[in-house]
Amino acid sequence: MASIVKAVVESGGNAVGGIADEKMRDIEGQKVLLEKALRNLDKKIYVFIDDVDRLFPTEVFEMVRIIKAVGHLPNVGYVVAWDPDYICRALKAATVPQAAAYLDKIVQVRLPLPAISAHARLQLLNNALDALPDAASANYFKNQDERLQSLYFYGLRELLEHPRDVTRVMNTLSVIEPGLRGEIVLADILGLACLMVRAPLVYHALRKNPDLFTTQQTPVYVGDEQINLEKVHRKKMDKLFAKSPNPDAVRKLVHHLFPASSEASGRSVFDRSIDIEGHLAAPSRLNIALSMAIGATDVSLVDARQYVVRPRRRTEIEAKLTPENCLGFLDLLGSITGSTSREEVEDPLELCLAIARLVDKEPSARSGTPRKFLSMTADALAISAIKNLIPNSGLTTAEVALSIATDPGSLSATAYFMSRSYYRNQDDNPLECIPDEQKTAVDVFTRNAIKAVENGSLWSKCDPSRILWTIMRSAPSTLAKKVFKALKQQDPTLDQFALHFLKHAFSSNGGQSYSLPKDAAIENLVDPEALVAHAKSRLQNKAVENPIRAAWRAVAEGKQLYSDGTEANF
Repeated sequence: MASIVKAVVESGGNAVGGIADEKMRDIEGQKVLLEKALRNLDKKIYVFIDDVDRLFPTEVFEMVRIIKAVGHLPNVGYVVAWDPDYICRALKAATVPQAAAYLDKIVQVRLPLPAISAHARLQLLNNALDALPDAASANYFKNQDERLQSLYFYGLRELLEHPRDVTRVMNTLSVIEPGLRGEIVLADILGLACLMVRAPLVYHALRKNPDLFTTQQTPVYVGDEQINLEKVHRKKMDKLFAKSPNPDAVRKLVHHLFPASSEASGRSVFDRSIDIEGHLAAPSRLNIALSMAIGATDVSLVDARQYVVRPRRRTEIEAKLTPENCLGFLDLLGSITGSTSREEVEDPLELCLAIARLVDKEPSARSGTPRKFLSMTADALAISAIKNLIPNSGLTTAEVALSIATDPGSLSATAYFMSRSYYRNQDDNPLECIPDEQKTAVDVFTRNAIKAVENGSLWSKCDPSRILWTIMRSAPSTLAKKVFKALKQQDPTLDQFALHFLKHAFSSNGGQSYSLPKDAAIENLVDPEALVAHAKSRLQNKAVENPIRAAWRAVAEGKQLYSDGTEANF
């Protein structure tokens, strides 16, 4: 078998060699015939070769050799498009000596491609924008057209140097825009797409360290030495810009999109980052842009706006809210209601009630969760949003206040504005009823609270403590005592009442503290001596544990105690 294989290989090798020689002679013959035929042709033939500068160095060398080999055919010319600097570098990398001189022997005429005119560039971009779906350029934000117009003169014009640049940026825009539609203004999505294509190092830095672009730095001290963090950040930015194809244009575009990164921020309307106008530099919008999606903690501008102007979608939108974004949603509603015209809202009074009811619905109703610092409460955010809506709604403050106060689903919101009215000197603009309707509002509110006690829903409200304190201070004694009676019938131990009503102050060290209110109005709700007697009775039960035990101890001992039973010092 081995000898047979050897014989076949040897004879095959000789045959291949013979065929190769024959083919070489045949190619030379074909070339002679081709040259003769081309000389007799009464037309010129031009071969166009594009994108040579997209090849690897060894491939560039092979392509140039091929062009050289066939470049002398009669009546045939070649138009080759390439970046001469890259071609020279590629030939050097392929160990071609004197690359420039090598090209001069092949290329007879060099014609630099003229730069595209500003007018033609703008026309290309406008045509590409016109080709976007209608939904992409729909009217989602205030000032969105002006924002798009200004973007062109803040770096975009210089960065879109060639038709290919326009194509690549618009292709990127078409991919990312649908996921950001209505959440970020189109101009800023286009600017982001431009950074992704024309300044990828800047875009990667944005993803890695957004604070570099969105936060104005203030000096800090390390010992006695002052460190100017703004200069440190600016040096980092300058290095990024220097690595971009057009540093000045990239700098202009970044400063326009992220005003905080500019030394001269705050000079014009375009230097402000506005959340409800979909600006990329607004932290809530940037988070969405960098993740290219709405996450559990993100608040959708589309949903918030639809909640205000589309009544039939409110239930659906409420179902999307999470414990992480519900407060942000209420905060955003306040911004939107403050800038919405009367014509846009079909049902202003129902919208006010819907916002007030949100407070006592999950996930906003979080009375059982620990208190957090640096966080606005749901009831405060809701009342703020309602107050922002009233001036453009055609409604009066008294009308809205009475509707909310008599609504059984708005107990926490009612307690918030009623308690703020109680302390007029601490509030700048309380929601309140006119005097003639005040008694009606308080009576209905208190009776609604009694129903909540009876059906067991009071403790699931956003702020049962404020509800009880408001009744204690505002309701007639006979009606307030009915609330306490209902509480004792619903839960004879009154343990939940103690946890909520006896809340005193909150400390970063000890947490929640409890004590009997030092307020004469307590007698409107409950006999203090009877409450002390009940506290002592509960403490005899060894099964009662903290924080309930701490709350009852605070009543029995006349002290302020933390939830772990230690004494609070306030």
